[in-house]
Amino acid sequence: MDRKKGMTARKAAAWLLILAAVTVMAAGCGPKPGGAEAGGADAPTADNGGTGDNSDVPRGRYVEQELAFPFDPSSEMMEAMMLSPEGDLLVLTYNLEMENRIYRMEDTGEWNMDEALTASIPEGSMLLKMNGTKDAAYYYLTQGEERYIGKMAWGSQKMERLADPAFEKDGIYNISDFLASDSGAVLFSLMDGKTVVWKPEDGVSLQLYQKNRNSTLNTSSTLVGDTYITAGDLGFLAYDMETGKELETIPYQTGDSDAEGSLAAGEGDDIYLCNAAGIHHMALGGTMWETIVDGSLNSLSLPGIRISKMCVGKNNDFFVWYEKDENPVLAHYVYDPDTISVPTSTLTVYGLDLSEKYLIRQGAIRFQMENPDIRVEVIDGRKQMEGMMDADIIRSLNEELLTGAGADVLVLDGLPGKSYIEKGILEDMSVLLAPFTESGEIYRNLTGHFRRSDGSVYEVPVRVLFPVVYGEAGATASLSSLQAYLEYQESPGAGSISGKTVYENILRRLAFLYDQELWDDDGKLKEEELTDLLEAAMRTGEHSGARVLYPEDEDNGAGKRYNLVAENGFTTPDHLGIMAGDNQASLELPREMAEMSLSFAVMREKGYPLQSVNHTFYPEERVAINRNSRQKETAERFVTFLLSEQIQGEDVEDGFPVTRAGVERWKQRQIVMSYGTGNWDGLMIYGDYPTESERKLLLDMIPDLDNPVVPDPTVLSIMAEESEGYFSGTQDLPAAVKAIISKVTLYRAETE
Repeated sequence: MDRKKGMTARKAAAWLLILAAVTVMAAGCGPKPGGAEAGGADAPTADNGGTGDNSDVPRGRYVEQELAFPFDPSSEMMEAMMLSPEGDLLVLTYNLEMENRIYRMEDTGEWNMDEALTASIPEGSMLLKMNGTKDAAYYYLTQGEERYIGKMAWGSQKMERLADPAFEKDGIYNISDFLASDSGAVLFSLMDGKTVVWKPEDGVSLQLYQKNRNSTLNTSSTLVGDTYITAGDLGFLAYDMETGKELETIPYQTGDSDAEGSLAAGEGDDIYLCNAAGIHHMALGGTMWETIVDGSLNSLSLPGIRISKMCVGKNNDFFVWYEKDENPVLAHYVYDPDTISVPTSTLTVYGLDLSEKYLIRQGAIRFQMENPDIRVEVIDGRKQMEGMMDADIIRSLNEELLTGAGADVLVLDGLPGKSYIEKGILEDMSVLLAPFTESGEIYRNLTGHFRRSDGSVYEVPVRVLFPVVYGEAGATASLSSLQAYLEYQESPGAGSISGKTVYENILRRLAFLYDQELWDDDGKLKEEELTDLLEAAMRTGEHSGARVLYPEDEDNGAGKRYNLVAENGFTTPDHLGIMAGDNQASLELPREMAEMSLSFAVMREKGYPLQSVNHTFYPEERVAINRNSRQKETAERFVTFLLSEQIQGEDVEDGFPVTRAGVERWKQRQIVMSYGTGNWDGLMIYGDYPTESERKLLLDMIPDLDNPVVPDPTVLSIMAEESEGYFSGTQDLPAAVKAIISKVTLYRAETE
């Protein structure tokens, strides 16, 4: 096959600008916290990050614009996207009545319903997917139980129904991608690991291997002339579509996750890949992806998004449709010659587990998008020093901070924040936060715990978690204190408030819940209360059938799930257990609104009220500013940005908002989504996304939370390790208590 390696003159000019930007970016990658790049001493900008003289820095890079849809996503769902022969963007939707519409975006940026294309859909049929060639639009449709393929020549207003594929006979179902070629062949990319090539005159001509798909909105396939490219096990597989011969394996740009991205063809032999790392280019026969759009500087790297489709525009631009919070988002990437090519200033944000702190990550990306001259480097300490214990990671960080170096912003979850304050490492943020506290915008009950007697504030949580419970009155009332809970668990007729899980999760959950009862005023563990804690965990486990470790084949393979350990001990709620009456209550720690969907379904069925547990809350993602930061003004802007309505209003699965504006956004958010679960005995539970009144019930608990708990994850790990013998029956209770106290005392002495 003749494969062109060149590009058109029109594209070559744009690529020269992009290559210049990539070259600068490569030269400046890899800054470390506290170094010259991070501190900005050698960067052509002012210390405050982005307000200095940037007149001589290279310019030109792709920027993101979010486009408004011409429909209401709450009542009309997006189904497909493609380009017309003229290069106009076409979007296919269906409404609650299962009626299709096709919208066209004009060169002016205005949307109009394409009357001709919409009218071409036969009455009584529903268009599920569409794809276009230079001559025609191809449709994959359903009419009742029947499925078929349609073709409409561009400029025509009548669809031609093609000979029906033998869908059932040929196993064409669970279609994730649908492509049409200029030769008239139609390709069905299936979820179960193959692509079926169908021709109207011959039927199925080829079945090509591909990697299993995870969704019916997976578009990691494309056609470049008569070459078909699809995701394989070790890279993208290129096939000759006429013969089925495998031509080459194109390496993945990032890894296996590229199979969840989107491929698109450009001009000639150009292929493009969109993934969380950005938008990348390669020519057929090439070996290396070239990054055109850096995903770390835009929404492509946002946590929780699912890339559905990318189209390459006619003006060297890109359209990307992705799903966030079950709603479609359309991002447009255009080249801006005036935007700084590579950020000239770096703000570093450090935490122990920032890979799991989605709000921090989202805030960093959004902050960069609003400040293109600033790069926010998010450093996950555990990943950076993989294989090391937390105590060793913290010890290394402490040494760095004490020398006046370190990151600009610290996320204190799991770090010795109290020690940092005492050593003068952190900046007082009382003046910075005054507008939020004085106006009442930030809930004072959530932040007052961090205000010291002299009025100084060195840390502020940007997320909050709080435990809730519902169930039988006696079981829920017993949670009022550790002693009351232990007495209930030891009483006749006591029942489980936990589904099947390992003892370690039960211990961690109770240690989280009663953390304040376990410590004396000098910061030492109380022997009597620690003894009660271990006994309470043992009794709870006896009621729920807990083990130190389950066989993986337990309950038809559920043992692997039972063995999963959460840092706070709160694993997936056992909705089926409380519905069936196996559990007397359900103690839960939701991280997002959707998690409460099945919980509210159970409460409605059983008539249980939802309650807060002792008004307890866990301040999460506690941010602080390094007093020695050379990007202090930028750090302050970043902290206030995290408290903005834009960021607080997002539900990113890591807790609830700490501001009134954020809570109001959550109350107003309605998602059309249903959830369900069931067991082998036929018990099923279904629930929709919480209603407005249910959302209000949960969120109205936030202003009343007044019992803050900030557990130390290393202490929890010590408790789990040193009590394993007690739960397995090889160690007595006093010995376990003694071992925990001894090891915790040593750890505290070493890290403070």
